[in-house]
Amino acid sequence: MTPFLSICIPSFNRPDELKKNLDIFCKQISSIKDLLIEIIVTDDCSTNPLTPKILAYYSTKYSYIKYRPLQKNIGLEKNLIECARTARGKYLWVFGNDDFLEKENSLEKVIDLLKNNPDSFIIVNRTRRNFDLSKVVTNNWMKLDTAKNYPFKTLKDFTLTWGLISIIGFISVNIFDREKFLNVDDNKYYGTMYPQLGMMMEAFHNSPCILTGEPLICHRTETQEEKRAALGNKATEKDFMSDAQLRDSKYFCYPFINTLNHLIEVNAYDHQDITKIPECTVINGLLIDFLINNLHLSNNFKHAWPTRLLRTSDHFFRELPLSEMQRLKYNEAIEERNVKL
Repeated sequence: MTPFLSICIPSFNRPDELKKNLDIFCKQISSIKDLLIEIIVTDDCSTNPLTPKILAYYSTKYSYIKYRPLQKNIGLEKNLIECARTARGKYLWVFGNDDFLEKENSLEKVIDLLKNNPDSFIIVNRTRRNFDLSKVVTNNWMKLDTAKNYPFKTLKDFTLTWGLISIIGFISVNIFDREKFLNVDDNKYYGTMYPQLGMMMEAFHNSPCILTGEPLICHRTETQEEKRAALGNKATEKDFMSDAQLRDSKYFCYPFINTLNHLIEVNAYDHQDITKIPECTVINGLLIDFLINNLHLSNNFKHAWPTRLLRTSDHFFRELPLSEMQRLKYNEAIEERNVKL
């Protein structure tokens, strides 16, 4: 029997947080009688010995939990997609190992949305707490009416209203058709730490979208030190988490521009759309201004980039209808880059 929903958890360390995550999922799955739901956890060679022990215990106790220990460390980006490739469900929910369901009926509400809107891309609002859960950072991150759901004609329309990285870049809030997602070539979207973002936009840009007003999940908010400790010696992830400017200069620069260029090529966006996408988390403004600023940051850090990415970026910006000030700042970044090279 094909599962209705696959909950896929790419895992590394964080045994206590993972246990809470699984305990809540298992409790809510026990009340779902008419549907098959599976949980798949791919563990990326955790260095904390408690993590595989916990996963072995849960996969033995619950037949719907599948634990797959990876034979070598492949990193967060590839583990995100590898976990999804193991799934069999009609719908896919990639879920962070330290996040958890916020409401006692969160899973039931997600399932009702999927049943009533079978072709829609579902996005859920969230709460945020600090990592030890002693403090509520916000009980309604998107500041929505919790009694309402918000329909959008397409996922692209949603991103033009709410942003691309800001909301759906967070893995635990998105539920969608598994097969359609996995039909996208993931190799185009690595290097950003958000490969699923490019894949989702390619697969679902024209799909109807529903945003829940009620926060159905909790997002733990870690300090930089907590993130680095959890990620151990995984160089790329530590690099991504260690310094915001370093992160932006490496991952939200030429690799992310490459992702956007691919999305233009598959007609998920046009050039005009790119200049309108808001970005209200990492900056309070437009995504394109964030990217131009990151070109300057990349020059300051003296990153070396493959010629292919540089050419893609140059073509990308030539085609964009930038404002006079944006074009000036972009040209300054290219002049800086040429001096560095």
